[in-house]
Amino acid sequence: MNRIKVEVKDNCLVITLPFRVEMEVAEEAALRLTRQEREALNGLLKGQSNKEIAAVMNISERTVKFHVSQILSKMGLRSRIDVVRYFHQKTGDAHASAYAG
Repeated sequence: MNRIKVEVKDNCLVITLPFRVEMEVAEEAALRLTRQEREALNGLLKGQSNKEIAAVMNISERTVKFHVSQILSKMGLRSRIDVVRYFHQKTGDAHASAYAG
């Protein structure tokens, strides 16, 4: 897809951006993550569960869920898998934890 697509679906305005634009927005947002969000992102990219990330970071699982939610929100992504997919496509490495460091 090379163009911006605008349409109305179910009384909602839907704007579809080229993938390249979406990647640039997500990359800019990734640079604005807090230190703890970057640590949680690192665990997420390693495939760790919230419980495992919490243990490594010495914080509660609920706090990890909050950090993951903030990561998704800031990057404009919908799921943990979208985050991993984004970094895999960006770096060619599914375990792109250096990007989160």
